Order: sequence, then structure tokens, then C-alpha cells
Amino acid sequence: MKLPDWMYLTKRERFALYFLFISILLGEALYLRRDLWMEENKPVHHEMRKWPVDVNKIDFKGLLEIPGIGPVLARRIIDYRKKRGGIIHIDELLRVKGIGPKLLRQISRYLYAPGDKTHGGD
Repeated sequence: MKLPDWMYLTKRERFALYFLFISILLGEALYLRRDLWMEENKPVHHEMRKWPVDVNKIDFKGLLEIPGIGPVLARRIIDYRKKRGGIIHIDELLRVKGIGPKLLRQISRYLYAPGDKTHGGD
């Protein structure tokens, strides 16, 4: 069965429909992603936690409260900690990809490990 001539779209009309369809899909995806983005960028209140915290006891959200540590680095720290069965000295964090001496000095104000002399270890 052949469709009537008025039901066929021109190339320009097809392009306009494709563009509209893609725009709607993209808009919907961005709208749905907005809630996740807002949750990730929520302001963090540092005064709620007493610093420094044992690196072996702090959770993912706690690590995110530390300046310089984002979700990827927090996940790497937790994975490293699990793999090694815990962290004895804070300097071990230098083995975590993304942590160098400068960042270690910065986050050492917020974290300690049981074997660190400044916190009663060794």
C-alpha cells in the first residue's frame, strides 16, 4: 500500500525532525543528570568532623570533605587500603596514583595512620 504524497517529508523537514528529536533527548538527559550533579557539588561542612581522622576508619564521604580529594582519588585510597589490609603510615598514600608529596602534605592535616609518631604510633 502506497502512502499519499502529502505524508512524505522533504529532506529539510526530516532534518528538522531529527534535530528536534536529538534536542529533546539531550535536554532530558541533562535534566536527569542535574540532580546527580547538584548532589556531587553540594557544599561540604568541615566543622562537623573532628580532624585529623584515622585514614583506616574514614569513609568515602569523609574523604570527599578533604580539600584536594575528589571522588576518583577517594575511591583509589579506599581500594588501596582494602588491598593492603590497612595503612600503617600516612606516607604509604604516596603509592596511590594521584597523590604526590605536595598533596600528601596538604591532606596530612586531615588524616593520620596508626604508625605515625605524631599520633602515638611506633
